[in-house]
Amino acid sequence: MGDVREIVMRMGSSLEDEASQSEGCNQLQRLVGKDGCSAKVVFDAGGLDVVTQAMRTHSSSPHMLKMGFGCLGRFAQGSAECQRDLFPSEQCTEILMKGGAMDVVLQGIREHPGDVTLQSQGCLALSRLADAGPSSREAMVGGGVVSAVVSAMKTHPRSPMLQVSGFKALRSAVSNNDKSRRQLFTDDGLQVVLESLELHIGSARVQRWGMKALQCLLCAEKASQMAVINAGAVAAVVGAMRQHLQDTQVLLIGCQTLVLFVYPRNTKENATAADIDDSTEFARAVLNHGGFAAVLSAMRQHPHDRQVQLAALRMLRSLIWTVDTVLAVVNYRGLRDVVCALERERDDLQAGRSPDLAICACSLLGT
Repeated sequence: MGDVREIVMRMGSSLEDEASQSEGCNQLQRLVGKDGCSAKVVFDAGGLDVVTQAMRTHSSSPHMLKMGFGCLGRFAQGSAECQRDLFPSEQCTEILMKGGAMDVVLQGIREHPGDVTLQSQGCLALSRLADAGPSSREAMVGGGVVSAVVSAMKTHPRSPMLQVSGFKALRSAVSNNDKSRRQLFTDDGLQVVLESLELHIGSARVQRWGMKALQCLLCAEKASQMAVINAGAVAAVVGAMRQHLQDTQVLLIGCQTLVLFVYPRNTKENATAADIDDSTEFARAVLNHGGFAAVLSAMRQHPHDRQVQLAALRMLRSLIWTVDTVLAVVNYRGLRDVVCALERERDDLQAGRSPDLAICACSLLGT
């Protein structure tokens, strides 16, 4: 605690000295989470105030802003860690928002659009702020976060670093938030995501985070779901899986993303006939864009990777709703893959492993 107060006092007494402010931000960032120094301890000592004040005073300095972004991002991570430690993390999150953390990051991003490293670090800071707690995510709905991130991704389309940071920020900002999701559609965010996936098809990291961002756009109303499909989202996921057939994480996330085109609707309680019809329509769209073939290729490429096998089986099970989708599994010789997966699981079951893969396989065969 003494170290924190000393740093805060030094920063407060030398506000005009950029080097001192930058070093202070660096020191505070390193202290959070070390030797019991929580984000709350730093906040109580006035750490948040001096950091945001330093960033506003030296807003023309990209270096100062980058140090501030890193510091605020660590504060946000520290707030989330408080939650895991049964500490009143929401109180920390409210302090972050009321202290102007989001506003000062957005200001920095808007004032330096040409600095790709600053834009990337700013997007990453926004992602961490959004993940700090429900109140921070809610504050971002009307704060212009989605628009700022989409703008940064449009300005620097060829930077994989910026695109990944942008995906992380969008994923955090729109997760479980219909208003932010609608804003993303309004700002052409879907098109930006898909264009980035296409442009950086060779980067497994971009593909992984891009598909995670796509996941947050799904589970919406039917019109939005179909808009995502018609824009080329299924084709983008299938393309990523084909391009990175050796990368199990790309395949795993790809299977999980394809499931989300259909799965939340056809399993919800008290599903109506209209819900079933929607699921059937989505299943056919995934089939028509090569989803079946991509998933079966993943199973065949990694027969002993249990996570990939289970994700693939869940995806196949979610699509078995019509005669044509059942026939697709047969025509692609998918039943053989399901049976093979079940046979490989037999030894694991005897060893006491969870039966979830076997249950999924049997359910699929029963269908």
